[in-house]
Amino acid sequence: MPVRDEICARTGNALVDVLPLDLSSLASVRAFADTFRSTYRRLNVLINNAGILAFTKGCTEDGFEQTVGVNFLGPFLLTSLLLPLFPGGEDNRIINLTSMVWQLGSFETERLLTYRGLKAYAVSKYAILLWTVYLAEKLAIRGITVQAVHPGVVRTGIFSQRKWYDVLINTVMRPFLVSVEKGARPILRLALEPQGLEKTARYFRGMREKPVRKKYLPAKLINELMQRSADWVNTRI
Repeated sequence: MPVRDEICARTGNALVDVLPLDLSSLASVRAFADTFRSTYRRLNVLINNAGILAFTKGCTEDGFEQTVGVNFLGPFLLTSLLLPLFPGGEDNRIINLTSMVWQLGSFETERLLTYRGLKAYAVSKYAILLWTVYLAEKLAIRGITVQAVHPGVVRTGIFSQRKWYDVLINTVMRPFLVSVEKGARPILRLALEPQGLEKTARYFRGMREKPVRKKYLPAKLINELMQRSADWVNTRI
């Protein structure tokens, strides 16, 4: 596998495994979790890095709106299935990738699965932020910190599904795009920094913490979202 081979060659570490995972399929998520749990005894760092932006209406194979299904519900289920592998009393971390556009995504949970173009992307990233707060409170007693990070508008090709968007990015947004390498830095910092990240439930924009106003994190909405999401993907919270 080219990516694995490149990582092994550049790091000198041959202990790199690649497992198939399709976050648009709950069956694939469960199969991945089963394989992971049967192969490895523990997990110390989990980075939920999914991010699609759909310009056309579509659903996952389980019937969920595709953007929310891949960006939020897939990682939501995956994390719940892998939580038992985190050892207690150690420096364990979960990093959830969100986006600075989350503020455009305030929603009622009844509308979470409704396609609304770019709004669906914002909704999925707002859901991730709310989920981060919930997980952080739930897992603090186990020594697991949970952070959310917007790594920047990374040049990943996420906008390349429509030609007019390619033109827009090339002419208007290009000065604001960051390289994949630069976008990875805040994620790797949260995953690997040995000290100073003991505080949980934080939101970072790039390398800097960006406090979120409490009005955007209502407990009632968080609890309702968590319960509905657990019901949708048939898991426990």
